[in-house]
Amino acid sequence: MSDRRTIEVREFGEVGGHLAGVAQVSSLDRLRDVLSQPDGEVAYSIRGRVDQDRRPRLEIAISGTLHLRCQRCLGPVAHRLELSRQLRFLPSVNLLHDVANEQEDVDDVVLPQELNPVAWVEDEILLGLPISPRHDEGECNAPPNPAEGVAGKEHPFAVLAELDPETGNANDL
Repeated sequence: MSDRRTIEVREFGEVGGHLAGVAQVSSLDRLRDVLSQPDGEVAYSIRGRVDQDRRPRLEIAISGTLHLRCQRCLGPVAHRLELSRQLRFLPSVNLLHDVANEQEDVDDVVLPQELNPVAWVEDEILLGLPISPRHDEGECNAPPNPAEGVAGKEHPFAVLAELDPETGNANDL
């Protein structure tokens, strides 16, 4: 990963920080394994604030196009990303249970001192990918099925259809 900047989460939230950038897909090491082509880029925007309880929050938005591997034909399939997530940072792991399910659109995590924004972008992309990416119905370029045989060539087991099921002998041969 080429971008090693970090942000101090509490300070970033308190000052209402904003960070926007572009990450090259080829620089996202963990993401490359699920791609058919590691090209392109993703744009991201991170905004900080504090909520009414004075807890820091970060909001992230990510957009771009990735080339995933279709699970039907194994060819590349374009996948458009439009992700957003909001994190609320808590000072202690003990508070996680107290605020569980308080707000469905916010994920609660323990407050780290620093956060690498590009690593967070990669985490969110990985979490937001479809489990089984596929082309739309009828758009796959599926490889030929070898079990269907070659056109114009007799199937090697076609002679079995002519056997008498009771005796196992060939009919009229």
